[in-house]
Amino acid sequence: MSEGCCDTITLFKGEDGRTIYNGSGAPTLTTVNEGDFYIDTTAWEIYGPYSVSGWGTGTSLIGPAGGVGPQGNGIVSTLWTSNSGGQPQGTVGTTDTYTITYTDATTNTFTVTNGSAAIDPNTWDMTAVAFVDTAGNDGTAIVGDGNLPYLTINAAAAASSMVLIKPGSYNETISFVDGVTYYFMPGSKLTGTGYFTDVASTAKVCRVLGSLEITSTSTNGALLIDSDIDLHFEFDHITGGSQALFAAKTAKLRAYGRFISTSGAQNAFGISFRDSTDVQITLTEGYESEHTALFFRAGSEASYSGSCIFNSPYIKTLSTSPLGATEKGTVAIDGFSATAFIELNTNLINEATTYTGFHRGALFIANASFDGTRKGIYLNGNIVANDHGIHTEDASSYFDLYINGDITSTAQSAIETSIKGVVGVVGSANVIIRGSKIVSKVSNQLGSGRNYTFMDCSIYSDALNVFDYVQYGLPSPATAYFYNCISEDNGVGEFIQGVPVGPVLTTGWWNTVSPVALGTNVVDAIVGYTVNANIVVPKN
Repeated sequence: MSEGCCDTITLFKGEDGRTIYNGSGAPTLTTVNEGDFYIDTTAWEIYGPYSVSGWGTGTSLIGPAGGVGPQGNGIVSTLWTSNSGGQPQGTVGTTDTYTITYTDATTNTFTVTNGSAAIDPNTWDMTAVAFVDTAGNDGTAIVGDGNLPYLTINAAAAASSMVLIKPGSYNETISFVDGVTYYFMPGSKLTGTGYFTDVASTAKVCRVLGSLEITSTSTNGALLIDSDIDLHFEFDHITGGSQALFAAKTAKLRAYGRFISTSGAQNAFGISFRDSTDVQITLTEGYESEHTALFFRAGSEASYSGSCIFNSPYIKTLSTSPLGATEKGTVAIDGFSATAFIELNTNLINEATTYTGFHRGALFIANASFDGTRKGIYLNGNIVANDHGIHTEDASSYFDLYINGDITSTAQSAIETSIKGVVGVVGSANVIIRGSKIVSKVSNQLGSGRNYTFMDCSIYSDALNVFDYVQYGLPSPATAYFYNCISEDNGVGEFIQGVPVGPVLTTGWWNTVSPVALGTNVVDAIVGYTVNANIVVPKN
């Protein structure tokens, strides 16, 4: 090539490429080019190349069937090998280990946790069942013979660990027998002065299943627990003479089951605990009562000093009858010692609208006598009440209260923590409420001698003031601290209306906003905040 001169390059146009079409079924396309292909995605056949004669016959894309594969690795056996507690297979509360052996001699293991599932009497070995009937005879009864039943439940329980009670009314004091399952058929009732009891003895594991209604007039309650027992129960309705379920003295109760409703005479209690009772109860359904549903300490008995963990979807006081003078709300803690611990994992609902005595609230606390080793009361759930949401009283009360949930009162105050007691006797209570929406019809009450902490709360009152600071004759100062709170007040009145004279309420504010001012005799503890300013300036 000489300098400054270029070779000539000639370009030729190539042939058009071929197109592959696809669709469901044989091709019907005609506006295609010769040489194109088509794939039937239903029969998985390919057609083409297309020519002037058309698409032609399809060719299958599916190859011939393969040969038989090698023998799989099957299961030879599945065997129980051990129990976590060294107990027999299936023992409640333990874990069983099983081993799978395969055809190639390899093994694998898995575990099964043994719960306390209900017993279906249809699966029982009926030759081992003791039947009970109102027309039975303890002297001639035979275990396994449904036509020769026992007359009394106690006699049947002494003869077999499986007792099936036929429909009818039974007036009997039933003493729990260790290891016995009592199954009540629909239509069976415990009447008169009859009730269940576990006479003081060694630990027991019992089941009361089926469909049972108890209408007992016994002053011991329809179910008296006085020792150490694991109880699985299913009660439809209990009408108790004084209380429905009564755990007394140093009882230890671990209960699981269904407890739908209780009723009785005015001033009756649904479930009552006293002394150093240790209780763990889990209800699978909501629990409803015409009166106080859950009561700690009764009358002049010793303060509650035990431990209680209560789990339920909800606890409700119904509006079907007025609450009596000694009834104190949906859950009443009337006597609480330094060593006590109560954890309520449930929602409290108080629908009561009429009262013989004071309005006592969904959660009532009084006569608490904590010392320096206080444990406290915990509510993990919401409160909805026609009455007060929370009501506390008595000058000498010492307690710690922790609320994790919303508090709503449709007719009274959400929080009514006043003090009614002896002048000069100073109580000390810590009320800690976190993450709540607090809604009141009337002003909430903060009482002297109390220490309040509100964290991450929104607080609203339909009344003139959001809070009233009340003294009730007790010359003891109080504190109220607000962290990350907002007041959704109606914009009038005061955030806290203090008493005209008497003990001062000291407040602290962190990232809290209120549209109304602090009130009289209320002092801010944080430097830089101006008392009675219209806006609480956020502070870190």
